[in-house]
Amino acid sequence: MTTICVCKKDGKCKKRFPKQFAAETLEGQDSYPVYRRRDDGRAITLANGKVVNNSWVVTYNPWLLKKYDCHINVEICSSVQSVKCLYKYVWKGGDRVSMEVSSEKEEEYEIKHFVDARWVCPQEALWRIYQYQMNKIYPPVLSLQKNQEDEFARTLLYKEFPEHYVWDKPLKQWQRRRRNNKVTGRVNVFSTCSESYHLRLLLNSIRGSKSFEDLLKVGDQTFSTYNEVAQHLCLLESDTPIRDTLLEAVQVEMPCSLRRLFCMLLDLCNPTGVRELWDEFFPYMIEDYCQSNTETGAINLLLREIRFVLGEKLMATYKLPPITEDIGTSGVNELVSEEFRIPVSPEDLSSIDMLNADQKYAFDR
Repeated sequence: MTTICVCKKDGKCKKRFPKQFAAETLEGQDSYPVYRRRDDGRAITLANGKVVNNSWVVTYNPWLLKKYDCHINVEICSSVQSVKCLYKYVWKGGDRVSMEVSSEKEEEYEIKHFVDARWVCPQEALWRIYQYQMNKIYPPVLSLQKNQEDEFARTLLYKEFPEHYVWDKPLKQWQRRRRNNKVTGRVNVFSTCSESYHLRLLLNSIRGSKSFEDLLKVGDQTFSTYNEVAQHLCLLESDTPIRDTLLEAVQVEMPCSLRRLFCMLLDLCNPTGVRELWDEFFPYMIEDYCQSNTETGAINLLLREIRFVLGEKLMATYKLPPITEDIGTSGVNELVSEEFRIPVSPEDLSSIDMLNADQKYAFDR
């Protein structure tokens, strides 16, 4: 069996080990130092038979390792350029951890915990005072608007528009792109509303419309709702758009989100082949339930959740399978239950044995 190392890319170490030997520490060309590594002939053989020498040693400080009893990588900032590394970690994100080991029972105040855990460094405070840009999104996400003047724009689908145009804020108008930058368009439509769902469907299917009123027109005929337009254009003749929506969601959504989406599509879009959609997608909706239940039990849990959302009457209308056994209730909040259903990898479980004494004490408490 071949062992896959996460620290390798294309068969080579991503951190560029082994390093070159050096008689003394020098400043490297990429702002990172070349540390002293003596070629003194010393080497050891690992359990897998690999022979390693000083070129494989990670920079470290023995005093820090002994004091804190954990892995600490030590690097020298020998150039002004390397200071960017410090700021990169400062602006890495707002991740915070709050932990307290106490024998007393106290009420948990979410706001207090957030305030206690938050730390604003001087650089961030200055940045916020001067209202500089805090973050960037790549590719940029643009809220789409309509262009009523450019003929070329009317040949594009709504979602294709930002690929060819960029919004000029000072002039407050769209301009043709001069560079082929990667960008994503966002359609600001609420999918929980039936009429908005059909509006999204029209925007992704019709070219050349200049306004929302144009979307209600087909030739010389004007409709009162987007649903009627979609039906007239045979966009709702089959369940293909619903199936495509679920197929896309399967790739990126968790099972709990898939279940909510499935219920929303049944309630708002009135698919004709509900049982076919059920047979195709129920395995994806019960993946988390299957962690601690049989397949039959997982299906019953899924049906109970759908029944809770849609009601008994709609369950019968859609001809979904009946619940075959009494699954009862655990009395656990659904959000908590969803967290418990997230699988824990064997690597995470085995890492418990690697905690030092203080870490193990905190973990057990």
